[in-house]
Amino acid sequence: MRAALLVFTVFGAIASFAQAPYQFNFQAVARNLAGNPITNQSVDFRIGIVAGSLEGSVVYQETHNVTTNQFGLTNIAVGTGQNTTGELSAVDWANGPYFIRIELDINQSGDFVLSGEAPLLSVPYALYALSSGSSGSGSGFGASLPYPDGTMIGDTAITQLSSAPFTVPDGVNFYIQNYYSLSSGGTLSINGIVVFRGFSNYGAQDDNMQLSLPLYLKPGDVVSSSDNGTSISAIYCSPGVEPVTHGFGSAYTVPAGKRLIVGNLYSLSSGASFEIDGRRVAYNFFNYGAAARNQHLEQPIVISGGKVFNCTAAGTSFNGYLIAID
Repeated sequence: MRAALLVFTVFGAIASFAQAPYQFNFQAVARNLAGNPITNQSVDFRIGIVAGSLEGSVVYQETHNVTTNQFGLTNIAVGTGQNTTGELSAVDWANGPYFIRIELDINQSGDFVLSGEAPLLSVPYALYALSSGSSGSGSGFGASLPYPDGTMIGDTAITQLSSAPFTVPDGVNFYIQNYYSLSSGGTLSINGIVVFRGFSNYGAQDDNMQLSLPLYLKPGDVVSSSDNGTSISAIYCSPGVEPVTHGFGSAYTVPAGKRLIVGNLYSLSSGASFEIDGRRVAYNFFNYGAAARNQHLEQPIVISGGKVFNCTAAGTSFNGYLIAID
């Protein structure tokens, strides 16, 4: 019988040929049998790679001592622990299937209890590319462009912003899915940068708006509103991407080796021209409810590393996230 429950996700491989170790990132939320997270506690994990089936042979195994955060979440790089069986670099990923086996020892007594098993799907392909000399072609997009992080953590968050700003806690990304405002001049801001203005989910007004895509926030980001009657609903996610909010007092250059996924534009100017390397990709009002021609992005804009994203109109911004390129 399992002494602890575990929710986990494998979300990426780190592979840059001979210079990098064979490893992949892994996140887990440790819970007890009552379903409560095991928070702020030192625990031991034993990670195994099993060949052929769940009843197959363990071809690689290692242990980790980690400390969970306030959500019970921990991050592990498989391939960097205390090796007890085999070598990760010797696993023949071409001859799968392979499964990951997670065991947990919450008392650090050496008595590990099975907590979860799952097939390994995408990660071995990147490691197989490393061993075979191929580069791989993973996009790094995760589950989808609008929802790139793989695992929702804990309960959804419903927060009244009229009383105080909300700061995203450590160890999680924060996706705002819904914003409520009953003011035509009410603003929603991230780190002091306005990203949305006007009525939202308030059906009594003709210029009522809703978010088309989530707003992305990282640990430490602060979301606030100027309207006394506002609230947001959001989800916490395991952090696999890097959220970005930028006000166009200056251009934004996408870092080399990454892609920028833009999910939200804000503009209160009819002459606002959003441009990538000087070429227009969007124009006019965005997420500004007082304007009849207000627009929203229905699909994200993807911008490659090294390109310059800019808007010369005052009071404009974007929100999105960065992903690393394999």
